[in-house]
Amino acid sequence: MKIHGLSRRMLLQLALAGSASAMLPSLLPRRARAGQPVLPPRVIFVYNMGTVRELYDPVATAGNPAPTETDFELAPIHDALKPFKSDLILTRGISMASQDADTSAFANSHVRGGTHALTATNRKTPALAGGPSIDQLIAKTLNAPTPVTRYPSWELDFLNAPDMEGGTSYIAAGQTNDRLYGASAVLGEFPADLGQQTEAQKKAAAAKLARSQASLDLALGEYGGIKARLSKDDRAKLDQHAQTIRDLRAQMQLGTSVTCQPPDAALQGDIATFNVRPGSGATQAERGAWVKRGWDVQARLAVSALACDLTRVQILHLPGYGAIDDVIGYEPADYGGGKAHTGTHDLAHQCSGINQYGSGGTLWDVPAAVDLMRKLDTAQAQMFAQLLGYLKAIPRGDGGTLLDSTVVVYCGQIANGYHETDDLPWILAGGANGYFRTGRFLKYPKGTAHNDLYVSIANAMGVNVQTFGNPAVCKGPLSNLR
Repeated sequence: MKIHGLSRRMLLQLALAGSASAMLPSLLPRRARAGQPVLPPRVIFVYNMGTVRELYDPVATAGNPAPTETDFELAPIHDALKPFKSDLILTRGISMASQDADTSAFANSHVRGGTHALTATNRKTPALAGGPSIDQLIAKTLNAPTPVTRYPSWELDFLNAPDMEGGTSYIAAGQTNDRLYGASAVLGEFPADLGQQTEAQKKAAAAKLARSQASLDLALGEYGGIKARLSKDDRAKLDQHAQTIRDLRAQMQLGTSVTCQPPDAALQGDIATFNVRPGSGATQAERGAWVKRGWDVQARLAVSALACDLTRVQILHLPGYGAIDDVIGYEPADYGGGKAHTGTHDLAHQCSGINQYGSGGTLWDVPAAVDLMRKLDTAQAQMFAQLLGYLKAIPRGDGGTLLDSTVVVYCGQIANGYHETDDLPWILAGGANGYFRTGRFLKYPKGTAHNDLYVSIANAMGVNVQTFGNPAVCKGPLSNLR
């Protein structure tokens, strides 16, 4: 039997595809597009405590007067990132324009930046932001109307980073999101049977997937000969059915978890070791090793969760002032200014370069002090590179890696020790499945709203928005990222 040139067999195939989409909302077209890569995109916000701007900028390559968009070398503090240079976008000029537009009171200068860092909207109170953060917008949208991951998002902070002033992740105005502080507790969030398929089971699943996709390919292959014999209206209906089948085919692949690498015995052992905090008699080297281990297990658990598709949205907190002092070997010292500096937080205030008023920190001209800040920025970059290395070590199944399917945003609540929130030294890593063109140094006009950067990141994650945060400062997706 044929109706408008469509065979009974074809109608059954279309009905099956259509009914599958109707019964499973996650198979609807907004979930998958034809040609979508093996893994849907992921996003990680790596929250740090700022960077000395004068140490941040890329430098010119040999024989050139200045760095350009595509021809540059990373600054010495970013030596650890050199293996990932082609995966990076370094930016200058992006600022918290939303903070400049916010005339409300703020509790202190860290709260000033913290309430805008990921929300980009006016404060609700002097200590709390007035809207959801970008991570929560993305997480909620991806998991509506039905969940696509076990956990909408994770915010990990195993070292209790001192950057909670003003919050970080917000569910709604005035409502901060809970951080996950314990490595063992996060380990317990992984299902017990995750990734425990045998090789035979994996091969059988792959064969079943191939057979299912082949049947859909057969249906699509018959469209060419049928379409010419249909009316305009029927051709439009056929095209719609064809797109449904393409979406279904893509969604079948997204449902696989070939990259899943659950926490292994080695990681579980490192977590057990990290759980034993150094005692009062520990040396600084021992304390520093504990801090680095804490970041390491945090990064490995985060990557495992992304690879196993437990969540696609994360915030990770780098160890901040205090914890990182032991990593870089900082000891309280008097640098000739008549004041004994008691930590890198205090030191950062004095070692920043020229501020917006044309003056520098009191210790900007003291080499020993600035060298400590250089060590701090280098240590942060090394930890960032460690995370990127773990992402790049996970194969995606099509020749790419998990890093290729991820965008990692190196960000924070301030730009530098002056608590400034303009000209943020932020970095993107990973292309979100080719959405962003990486391997570049982008200079934007100073004052470019970080709201627009977040619009671009949301779009890369499949969230179709044109504004985020305070709409008065938004201009749409940030130019030249794609």
